Amino acid sequence: MKKSADAINQALEMKTDEQNRRMEQMRHTLVGNNIYSWAASLLRTMANI
Repeated sequence: MKKSADAINQALEMKTDEQNRRMEQMRHTLVGNNIYSWAASLLRTMANI
């Protein structure tokens, strides 16, 4: 519980430019790792079994 509270506090105190940088990084990651790419990867793996 303490770690969650610390993480929330860190996010609340984070500078705007750091928030923006992290958000951009997360969005970039999510573009390539969405439900469609996950499902396709799962189906490829299953087809190779």
